[in-house]
Amino acid sequence: MVNFQLSKSKKGDKETIVPQSRAIERYLARKFKLYGKSSMDKLLVDAVVEGVVDTRLQLSKTVYSATDEEKAAASKTFVEQTYPKFLSGFEKLIKGPFVLGTEFSYADLAVHDLVVNAKDRGFASFDVSKYSPKTAALVDSVEVILTLE
Repeated sequence: MVNFQLSKSKKGDKETIVPQSRAIERYLARKFKLYGKSSMDKLLVDAVVEGVVDTRLQLSKTVYSATDEEKAAASKTFVEQTYPKFLSGFEKLIKGPFVLGTEFSYADLAVHDLVVNAKDRGFASFDVSKYSPKTAALVDSVEVILTLE
């Protein structure tokens, strides 16, 4: 469903309006070869990214709920249920230092973004490695890539 939160892309004189940010993310992942080589790689990348999106939605409730009571309840659910469930499930999907083994992908960026955002939103004391040592290692590996010049 298109919700018309429009993003624009411009190349030369041609402007393209794209109504979904994840469509843009996937386009860029394909363009910069961060989407895997095989159809199964792409399926795994999509599955991980959609899991991140679902988890990020629950994380947003810890910040943007209407009342302090709702925020507290959302935080409790996130820490006790949502985040551990995502991390435990994700642990089973990681094939190596990255989601696709040794190949860095868009999924790795998505997971890194989720973990960093959770820390920034007040969950810095949450021990990711307790539920998913592979995710903690993946986040460290992505940090190294992001700091390369």
